[in-house]
Amino acid sequence: MSEAGNIRQIDDPHDLLELVELTDVRFYESAAKRRLDGSERGDDTFRVAVRHDDQELEIRCRTRIESDAATFIADAGAVYQLTEPVEISPQALETFVGRVGVMAVYPFLREAVSQGAARLTVARPLLPMLVGGNVPLERDESSHIEDD
Repeated sequence: MSEAGNIRQIDDPHDLLELVELTDVRFYESAAKRRLDGSERGDDTFRVAVRHDDQELEIRCRTRIESDAATFIADAGAVYQLTEPVEISPQALETFVGRVGVMAVYPFLREAVSQGAARLTVARPLLPMLVGGNVPLERDESSHIEDD
């Protein structure tokens, strides 16, 4: 326990697993836009942000995929309820985000992109495979991810 308000310090991601429950997957944006102008494709992006307060931990992921036919955006967050207020070490948080949080959100991103392609009747782009724990993390306590 830390001195400040007896808040439990979490240094091991396994300890964090015992204190969270996935309660929601929240979408912020899901879009598919047909490319009509023949402009050059931009780079695909994938970003991760974290929001943590006394009651919740949210792992938010945003991807932008550009194909020859369309641009797809999917932005969603896995919301975990905490059983008690905790302070999480950067190492424990990074491991949890990469091995648990992103893996919970990623199938929803893939499905949103796939549905967007189906609505536009264009070829479905495949999102790259993620290797657990190998996810770039943007430390953003507000869970705000800038638009691409």
